[in-house]
Amino acid sequence: MLNLDSILSNPQGLYSSTDIANVFGLSGSSIWDWVNKKKINCTKVGNMWVFKGQDIIDYLDKQQRDGFISVGDVLKSHKLPYER
Repeated sequence: MLNLDSILSNPQGLYSSTDIANVFGLSGSSIWDWVNKKKINCTKVGNMWVFKGQDIIDYLDKQQRDGFISVGDVLKSHKLPYER
C-alpha cells in the first residue's frame, strides 16, 4: 500500500489523485480542490493528470514554511494515516 514514506523516498514517482487522496486520508474531490486553488501542482502525462512525488514534497515543505511547526504537525492537520 502506498504511504507517505513511499512518496518521500521516490520524488520522481508519479501518483494518481486516488493515490494522493488515500495517503492524505481525503476525498479525490478535496485533492482536485487543492489543484484548482493552486495549493499543489499536477502534471498532465498523455491524457492523465498525475502528481509527481516532488510536488507532494514541495506541498509539505510549503505547509511547514507557512506556519506549521513540523512536518508531523502537517500530517496531523491532514489526518494522515502516517506516523514516525
